[in-house]
Amino acid sequence: MRSRLQSQRKYKKIKQVKNRESMIIRNLNHHISKKIADIAVKAKSGIRLERLKNIRNNKKNRYKRNLQNTLHSWSSYQLQTQIGYKTRLLGIPVEYIDPHYTSRTCSKCRHMGQREGKNFKCLDCG
Repeated sequence: MRSRLQSQRKYKKIKQVKNRESMIIRNLNHHISKKIADIAVKAKSGIRLERLKNIRNNKKNRYKRNLQNTLHSWSSYQLQTQIGYKTRLLGIPVEYIDPHYTSRTCSKCRHMGQREGKNFKCLDCG
């Protein structure tokens, strides 16, 4: 739709579409962050988030165009800041962890386990 509007030189309409999309995403992030904070309050636990500082500069994803478009349109920073301020108001601790090996680390005992596709088995706690 944007390329069609751009070829027709309707830049004002493109800006309106962009603003509408950003409002939808902001509202969606608001609802997601509120739900995450509510779950943490009910579970009486903190929240761990990955530090996604250089996610767009990942060399593995350099040539995958579809993945690149998804990453660049993903509002991870906005979601993290919304989770941060909502949990701060509720007194819930938020910890930012290094994203390396998070898919191979056990969520209970924090030891490395074995991952084969979607299956995970912790070698320490089972």
